[in-house]
Amino acid sequence: MAEGRKVSSFNSLSSLVIFHLNCFISRWKEWSASRFTLYWGLFLDRKDANLDPQYNTIKSLYDTVANSAQRGNQEQPGTSKTTTQSSKKNQKATKKDKKKMKSEL
Repeated sequence: MAEGRKVSSFNSLSSLVIFHLNCFISRWKEWSASRFTLYWGLFLDRKDANLDPQYNTIKSLYDTVANSAQRGNQEQPGTSKTTTQSSKKNQKATKKDKKKMKSEL
């Protein structure tokens, strides 16, 4: 009987670890996408960006990441409001960073 409780405790613990790992990965992906779109967006906003030989590739990647991040930020059924609120905070921070970076250029 004690073995059954050990297995049950292990399953509960592993579920908790997986849950927290998924939360971490989700936040990391969100952070990564926001940084990617911030800095490559600054590049694409430059007047001379289209002179870069890789402009079309960069623009395509930027559009893909931006669209994916935008879809991911929309509240899904079962998504907590705090996740959506933190996404909005990240978007505001990104806009603020972008303004700051533009002013420094």
